[in-house]
Amino acid sequence: MKKKIVGVIQVRMNSSRLRGKALLELHGKPVIQWILDSIRGSSTLDCIIVATTNNESDDLLCEYLNGKVAVYRGDSLNVADRLYSAGLKMGATDIVRITGDHPLTCSSVIDYLVLKHMHLNNDYTSFERVNIAQGVRSEILSMRSLQKIVKGHGLELSEYLTFFYTKNAHYFKLSLLEVPEIFCFPGLRLMLDYIEDLDYLKLLISYIEKYDLEITYTSIVELFKGELPEILKRDNPLNFYEINYKSIIDKIPQYD
Repeated sequence: MKKKIVGVIQVRMNSSRLRGKALLELHGKPVIQWILDSIRGSSTLDCIIVATTNNESDDLLCEYLNGKVAVYRGDSLNVADRLYSAGLKMGATDIVRITGDHPLTCSSVIDYLVLKHMHLNNDYTSFERVNIAQGVRSEILSMRSLQKIVKGHGLELSEYLTFFYTKNAHYFKLSLLEVPEIFCFPGLRLMLDYIEDLDYLKLLISYIEKYDLEITYTSIVELFKGELPEILKRDNPLNFYEINYKSIIDKIPQYD
C-alpha cells in the first residue's frame, strides 16, 4: 500500500496562554502563514490540512485560510480526534503533527523524520527532546495507531497525545531518534506561547535578515553554531524539560 503523508497543523485561536496567536503579525505576516510557507518546502508531504475547532472563536482563522489550504473543524476538547479526522479527510496513511505554536517549523526536520518513519514502518517517530530547539520538533503518527487511541479513549488528556505513545512503547512501534548535528541547537526556544516569545522571534528574524539568509531553522543552526550572540540571549526562557508531567503521564492508559 502506497503511503500518503499528510501534514496536519493543529491550531486554535482560543489558546489559554496567548489568545489569537495564529493570526498575530510576525515580521510582516500572520503566524499561521509562517507555518504554511515553511512546510510547503517539504518534499515528503503529499498535502496539508489545518485542524481547528468548531468554536466561533476560530471563524476568523478559517476565513483567513479559505482558499489557501484545506481545513477540518472538530471538537474543541478532543485534539486526537481532530488530528485523526483531518487525516481521514485527506486519505492519509500517516500524518505529520505540526502545532500552531511553532512558527519556524522546519521542512528539513519533517523530511528527515518522515523518511525514517517510512523506512522503519513505525507508528510514531520523532526526535529526542534534548539537543534540538523547542519549537521545531515535529511528530509522525500512523493513522492505524491514532485510530487505536481515538477509539479507545475519551476526551481526557488527548492534548497530551505524545505520552500515549511513549508510555506504550511496548504496544506501538516507535522511534525517538538522536538529533543529527545539522539540527542541533539545545537550549534555544522558538516556541510561541507568550507575548515575550513573539517579541523574541521578531528580534531573531530581524537579526538573521541582516545576513541575507532565508529564515529557517537550519539557517539559524548554521549561522550561530549553537552559540547565540549576546543580543539574542534570553533571561530564564521557559524550558519544556523543567515542566513536571509525571502526574499527567500517570493518568495515561497503558495498552495490553
